[in-house]
Amino acid sequence: MQKWWNKYLVILILLVSVVFTSSEIMAQGVDAVEDLQFLKEATHEKSHFHEREYVFKEETNAFVKYNPVSVTLGGLLYIYQNSISQQFSAKCLYHPSCSQFGKRAIAEYGFVKGIMLASDRLTRCNKVAGLDIHPLTISDSTQKSNDPVKLYR
Repeated sequence: MQKWWNKYLVILILLVSVVFTSSEIMAQGVDAVEDLQFLKEATHEKSHFHEREYVFKEETNAFVKYNPVSVTLGGLLYIYQNSISQQFSAKCLYHPSCSQFGKRAIAEYGFVKGIMLASDRLTRCNKVAGLDIHPLTISDSTQKSNDPVKLYR
């Protein structure tokens, strides 16, 4: 008989605590759904997460587009840009970003020269090497150094 009352007493205490905590939350004017909607809208506009294209998407030559080396390299770069890169808090010093630069260099100059240019760029993308960036190459809007692929012809 005593166990029966204990169960109901625990249930009653839980109900009373839920009622009081929910009334306290409503008394403070907290609306979780409205707050979540506000956060979603505010972060969506400023989000730096965006999907990037596959490197050989617009390639017309079937040998280059479906070559196992091209598919592997392009797939690894695609996975890096769309999942791993966006998780880092560090920002690239250059515009376009190093991975975007590598993708453009490979697409424009081919595999060997593109890899060499991308490797050079990656070795220059750190705070120590950032001291050698010429101030005239820094954009006022992005605060990054403009270093397009066209400079390496």
